[in-house]
Amino acid sequence: MKIWYVKFPIYQYNEDVQEIAKQNKFKIIDIAQKESYEAVAGEIELADAPELTIKGAEKKAVKKVVKKKVAKKVIKEDAED
Repeated sequence: MKIWYVKFPIYQYNEDVQEIAKQNKFKIIDIAQKESYEAVAGEIELADAPELTIKGAEKKAVKKVVKKKVAKKVIKEDAED
């Protein structure tokens, strides 16, 4: 079984971390416990970790774009008057 180090808590990610681990036969270990786990486990095989995105990170970027579009529309309407 391959080890997948993930920064806990796993509910902070958009992806279903437990489902990804199950499908790929990864064992999830909190990155904060990495040193103590490796000391006890000895030699381990690391997983090719999939990229995870934190919830809300994309939403902030979308909100900024929406605000810019609204501002442009207001400027155009003022110019027409």
